Amino acid sequence: MSSHIEIPDHITARTITPPFEASYPSYPEQSLDKGKNPFGTFYGEAKQLAATGDYEGARQLCAEKTTEVAIETISHFEQAHTVEEGLRFYSYALTLANKGITMQWMKNVVPGGREGQDYDQSVPGQPNRGEEILWRTSEYMLLRLHEKFGYSLQMALQIPNGVPDNTMTIPLYNPVSVDYDKLAEAFPSQENEINPVERFSQGLAHDRSGGYHYRIETVSPSHKDDNGINRYCIDIVVPEQTLLQAPFNGKVVHLVTHNTEHGIGQQYGDKDNRILVEYARANGISITAALRHLALHSSVSGSNALPRLQVGTKVEAGDALGHIGMTGWTTTSHLHLEIGAYREVSPGQFVLLQTYPIVMLAS
Repeated sequence: MSSHIEIPDHITARTITPPFEASYPSYPEQSLDKGKNPFGTFYGEAKQLAATGDYEGARQLCAEKTTEVAIETISHFEQAHTVEEGLRFYSYALTLANKGITMQWMKNVVPGGREGQDYDQSVPGQPNRGEEILWRTSEYMLLRLHEKFGYSLQMALQIPNGVPDNTMTIPLYNPVSVDYDKLAEAFPSQENEINPVERFSQGLAHDRSGGYHYRIETVSPSHKDDNGINRYCIDIVVPEQTLLQAPFNGKVVHLVTHNTEHGIGQQYGDKDNRILVEYARANGISITAALRHLALHSSVSGSNALPRLQVGTKVEAGDALGHIGMTGWTTTSHLHLEIGAYREVSPGQFVLLQTYPIVMLAS
């Protein structure tokens, strides 16, 4: 069985475990958060700045220190000798970015700070500076994994194997392929004339608003939905109209393609375009992938050489299904990927019973 690295869940900032706990990161001994929350090392200084009303100074400190954390992470990553080691640092970078650490950190710095409000930005409505640095760190590592080891991101599904504490790993075709050439454009390099850390630092200086990006956001299985079901799923954040491909051989069992609305709130919960592809069925239970937030009509129009899909259409892994969009409960274009066990209660209507973890394969 191929070795794998788990894609990290949302976990609290102060319980993060770095990949190599004994040696990383190398923060002052007196820091109570050593080895857990690297941002805790400058928390006190930021609170002092905020106490004087210098919130912009606190935000700038956050961006500068976040950059230092990013550079140290990349420096350790560059010492990795195997794909497995490299993926552990990539996983760590995803964890830092996913948690929204700098946003939560600034919430605690600003008096009266509220959960979910972004205090780490210089211009309202613009990207969070600290978070953007961490997301770029994950993208740079993904690029370097490809350059250094020839690794292309591959995911897999883990499902119970009928034996207690035993699972089966099923490789998946990546439903959203990584465009490594476009990632490289964000971090230009003239062959070997620039070292990897300096290359990353220079890449941070370029405005990438509206440019290519590839970011994996995760949803914690510790959060249960209204039916008490743990939700293992990931969001792959990419530009609109990025091609969507089937993650495995199967057939379409549910299709919604007419929606155009998007926004925040329960009223948008069922306003997304989506495809459900069934992998296997036994004893009335279906293992099915839910692919959500797709572009309008992209899966059925037949445009751009895409097939005309309908319920019952058989697909093979890698077949074009549609395009990534921004429909439903969202404010950014992305694919929501969730694979689980369903029971069909009526034709085309399914009830989710459980979801399964998605992991990154190292080989």
